[in-house]
Amino acid sequence: MKSEEVIIHQARPEDAPAAAELMYEASFPVEQFIFGQSASQARELIIDTYSEVFPRPGHIQSYSHTFVAKINDSVVGMFLGFDRKTRKEAIRASYKILLSWLRRIPFWHILKLLRFAIETGRSSAPITEEDYYIEYFAVTPQRRLQGIGRRLMQTAEMEARRRCLKRIALDMVIDNKEARCFYESLGFKVVNEVTYKKRYAKYGLSGETRIVKYLSH
Repeated sequence: MKSEEVIIHQARPEDAPAAAELMYEASFPVEQFIFGQSASQARELIIDTYSEVFPRPGHIQSYSHTFVAKINDSVVGMFLGFDRKTRKEAIRASYKILLSWLRRIPFWHILKLLRFAIETGRSSAPITEEDYYIEYFAVTPQRRLQGIGRRLMQTAEMEARRRCLKRIALDMVIDNKEARCFYESLGFKVVNEVTYKKRYAKYGLSGETRIVKYLSH
């Protein structure tokens, strides 16, 4: 049986619907907490928001910073990647999407959201000038264990080398053993665990671990 060809390229605005589904999977349960609603209601609102903001250029959740994996022209995996400078610029440009998120969040939940962002931000490891930082790394459930995640990571490594960066960095939920095994099989090492776990626990989260992979040039 002929294997299906996996094509990886920079995302386009029209990839938004499939990318939004994957971004939801990659960000769960953090984004669900943000909306402060039932799982089904939150899922619909989150995917709708990602679909709306993804086609806009430049910001922190934009197609501009995204690579997608496709089989038969269908998106089956993705990641967003940044160097330190580009991520800072993307964060500054994220005023473009603020209203899209805030108009879907119950107003009584916004203060709690701001407190969450401040507290988790304090405990996050910084992104260094050596890093190619990855977010929203995901493969569709029906396409996992088919080598697509490895292909996406190879693309990330190529992009990091193109930018003359020394390592790949990402954050993962502390108790996600499946993801940890996958990344460790690719050569990633833990460099930092969140030190303020109690802050995360208040929001029903377990905290995050920073893992990195040093690249040979």
